[in-house]
Amino acid sequence: MKHGLNPRELLGVIGSYDALVVRSETKVTPEVVEAAKSLRV
Repeated sequence: MKHGLNPRELLGVIGSYDALVVRSETKVTPEVVEAAKSLRV
């Protein structure tokens, strides 16, 4: 679990995660979704 990531940092780590849980401060951009190759619904 990581806290306080800026968008660039999130892009750098999201590829290795199976899930993403965010609060209102974290913005999930289309680029983040594209980089999230392992995410599952």
